Amino acid sequence: MDWKKGLLTGIAGGVLLIMISFVSMLNPATGEWYSKTFPQMMNPTGMLTGPISSFIMGLIMGLIYSIIHSSIPGKGLRKGVRYGVIVWLLTGLMWPIMMMSFAPANIWIIELLTGLIAYTIVGVIISLLYQKI
Repeated sequence: MDWKKGLLTGIAGGVLLIMISFVSMLNPATGEWYSKTFPQMMNPTGMLTGPISSFIMGLIMGLIYSIIHSSIPGKGLRKGVRYGVIVWLLTGLMWPIMMMSFAPANIWIIELLTGLIAYTIVGVIISLLYQKI
């Protein structure tokens, strides 16, 4: 386990998750739904909470990758895709499943796909950076 690599890749992963979540909120359907359903997200504290939690998630992903990278099969891109899908299955799938009980189908489907894409991209970046550092 290399904490320095995990920390550096986690910082990169956190920044990337912030960027992806920002882009996904530009979708008028999801942005409008979130602002109506969770109006507390529109105040300054609420608007900071999302990016901070995304950054922390990326940081945790990098640190955990530094611990388990040798047990993930594959190399490079494949290893990163597998790691991203694993993280999505363990964490990213929970919110869209909960949303099925109160959100319109198009919203939770978008969240489902966005999460899969985001965690896969971040997993790949963490894996590739980890090899390069």
